[in-house]
Amino acid sequence: MSNEFTPADRSRAYRLRSALKSGQEIEPDDDEWLNEYTAKANASTQPSRAAKASKVMHYEEHAAEATGDGAATALAAGSWAREEGRRIDSLISVGLGAMQNACNIYHQMCLDLMARTAQSEKAQLDLTISIREHYLARTQAETDAMIAQRQAAFDRQEAAREGDEGEGENQMVKMFEQAVAAKVAAAVMAPTPPKVG
Repeated sequence: MSNEFTPADRSRAYRLRSALKSGQEIEPDDDEWLNEYTAKANASTQPSRAAKASKVMHYEEHAAEATGDGAATALAAGSWAREEGRRIDSLISVGLGAMQNACNIYHQMCLDLMARTAQSEKAQLDLTISIREHYLARTQAETDAMIAQRQAAFDRQEAAREGDEGEGENQMVKMFEQAVAAKVAAAVMAPTPPKVG
């Protein structure tokens, strides 16, 4: 801390002393700063003319500060605004860092999920193709067996039909021969009727 005090330092010291006089507790950092400030202020035993003028200015600034229109008020407001800006910048940096980490984790999760989904789809497709080929082969075998059974049944029916037709023809020839023989025998055996005439 330099021996020359700024108006903001003097204003801060005044506020801290006023707080102590009124019985308020101050922060340990503020207490340490006030002790250093007081020690340095007391170190210069001979007040210079500038110091006297500074004291007068100090009182004038405090009077202006009391009404809210002093340079110290503007400096304090500027200091507060800078500190608030730094705090907000720090918070934004921390927040953006956390958001970036979360986005990176989410991005990696999406990539892993996409790879897992691709593997699952490939396995499902392979399984579907395998089942399809097996089903088509089995269906073809069943179709061939049904065609063979129907062909065998058709062949049996054709053979039976041909066998029945030959047997029927033989039976009809036999029946015709028997009918002709019976008519011949009846004609031979029958008496001839007298001729009228």
